[in-house]
Amino acid sequence: AEQALRESEERFRVVVEGTDNLITRVDDQGRLLYVNPVARRIFGLEPEQCLGRLAFDFIHPDDRETTQEAFGRWVAEKRAGADIENRQISATGQVRHLSWNIRLHYGEDGGLVSVDSIAQDITERRLSEEALREERERLATIIDTSSDLMFLKDPELRYLAANAAHKEALGIDPKAMQY
Repeated sequence: AEQALRESEERFRVVVEGTDNLITRVDDQGRLLYVNPVARRIFGLEPEQCLGRLAFDFIHPDDRETTQEAFGRWVAEKRAGADIENRQISATGQVRHLSWNIRLHYGEDGGLVSVDSIAQDITERRLSEEALREERERLATIIDTSSDLMFLKDPELRYLAANAAHKEALGIDPKAMQY
């Protein structure tokens, strides 16, 4: 039985320490009890340096209040789990976007005992989305400020979009034509 337990613990350790996701456990006060080695990349600290620190201290200041409010609601509602996205800021100032899956554990008295979390680093996806949004805005500005008439119609020849020059050529107030 002891051998089976050791093997099971070793399998668990290999999975937890080998994943690319951040895994944490915090106590009822929000202090980190455990972080896997991914803490080096996300928090810029060795896992041992994170222990005892408040998890909320690693949340980007612009996201901290909304995250704390959401967490307070989850505890008040006695939720078993929740998902949230926020930014973390490392000890070196690096910002990472994380998508969290959170499990809350309560005692027999109903009070919060601990919280286990798994977070996926979605920084590259967020940066790509932001770059795409900026590129679309820039393209829309170029098209809308062009003096050339530009429009887009669907197969039934209904307007899907038109730039300001096209709308003016049709005698329509550019701001009035909505799609």
